[in-house]
Amino acid sequence: AKVKVSRGPDGVVIKFDGATFFNSGDFLVKSEGVQIVTKITNSIRTDIPSHKSTIEGHTDNVPISHPIISSNWELSAIRAARIAQIMENQGFKKEQLTIQGWGETKPELPNTDTSGQALPTNQAKNRRVIIKIYHE
Repeated sequence: AKVKVSRGPDGVVIKFDGATFFNSGDFLVKSEGVQIVTKITNSIRTDIPSHKSTIEGHTDNVPISHPIISSNWELSAIRAARIAQIMENQGFKKEQLTIQGWGETKPELPNTDTSGQALPTNQAKNRRVIIKIYHE
């Protein structure tokens, strides 16, 4: 699934496949991603003042090769910041938004098998964005 929504006692957690928002190794949000975030914020438009949001960026373990971005850690934080920027444009205040860049430190599945061979399907699942929206 490209999007997985779960409700908890504190609010909503929305998990997205990384490819929904970004091309591989890139931090520019695709138009589809902008539309999704806009839909989310529109659905809680009247409640935005009473909510906070944490945006998490996660990557796989493949080293990034980019002239400016030096690590997956940095890439994940920039991606989270880009999503936060869209949410700010949609009515959230900066004080309501927290970004977290986890890089490859919190994989959902092993990136490699026991012999060290890459597992591309798992790596794809580890590249993700998580938006948590909760009451203050």
